Amino acid sequence: MCWKDASDKARLNCPSAATASSTACLAAPAPLCYHSLPNFVGRLYFAVQRMHCRTILALGLFLPIGASVRAEPGEVAITDQDSAPWRSPMDGFAPPATAVSGPKYVPPVQEHSEPIGEPPWGESPYRSSAWRFGIDLIPTVSHVSEGGFGKWSDNGSLAIRLNLGYEGCDGFGTRVQFWGFGDRQNTLAGDVELNASTFYWDFYKRFYVENAELLLGGGLAGAGLEYDLQSLGERAELSSGGLSIFGEGFYPFLRFAKMDIGSIGRARFALLSGEWDDHGTPFIGDTDQDMMTIIELAWGLEFRHRFGRREDKYWYIDIVPEFQRWESASLPGVFDPGFEGTSINFGLAW
Repeated sequence: MCWKDASDKARLNCPSAATASSTACLAAPAPLCYHSLPNFVGRLYFAVQRMHCRTILALGLFLPIGASVRAEPGEVAITDQDSAPWRSPMDGFAPPATAVSGPKYVPPVQEHSEPIGEPPWGESPYRSSAWRFGIDLIPTVSHVSEGGFGKWSDNGSLAIRLNLGYEGCDGFGTRVQFWGFGDRQNTLAGDVELNASTFYWDFYKRFYVENAELLLGGGLAGAGLEYDLQSLGERAELSSGGLSIFGEGFYPFLRFAKMDIGSIGRARFALLSGEWDDHGTPFIGDTDQDMMTIIELAWGLEFRHRFGRREDKYWYIDIVPEFQRWESASLPGVFDPGFEGTSINFGLAW
């Protein structure tokens, strides 16, 4: 059924049109025909608008939910860009080996000039090139068997030893050493004077083992021995030369800022060939085929004090008991002398 105009529709569908609103009447269902097309378009427009509103509302709800799902656990959204900390675009990825995660302060490298000359010292504070000088004052007692001249006293006399040499910072060095002794005895054979001397030209290498020092070397040797029987006007004199080997050691057991106290020891063996020049003595004749051996042993204490700008120089004092044994192949055994003394050595390494 079709209506010619809107009034017919209102009268049929809305008997109480006087009291009902036009909106309610338009909402009532009715058959459609070409005359109802404007109302259909209106309803379709409102439906599309409602759909748009629902779509916008759904998007407004799902966007925050999606953002919260993508956020890492414990991460707090940052709303103020000015207060946000600096973040690298590489956050969340394993950085390469040379990547820098953020600005870092790198202190400037201080420039050091190359050292001039040798360092102050190596492993040992005494390892340096130096001239070495020493003088030993040695109260010494000589020993000769009573079977030779009868009674031989222990009064003794003073022996002197002089040292002069040079040593490089690599431990190789050379030195010359002289020792001399003279003693006069009143024996059954009258007054007898005994003179003895040695001369060594040494070549050596000094090894530094932590705080200890070990010196090994050898060189040329010379020795002289004389018996002068002054009461009888007779004398016999030996002149000899050969080789010697030796070793020395030092180990500090008390160490201070600029000084050390330690034990020192040395040993030497010399083998010499020489000749005797006899002037009337009854115990030996002239010979140029004599063999002489000399054995030296010493052990004691040494005090060292370092000085200088680099503390590479030092002076030292030794107190060392020492022993010497001389044996000649041509001299009867009762006349082979021995020497015993206490060396007081003053030395300087400059």
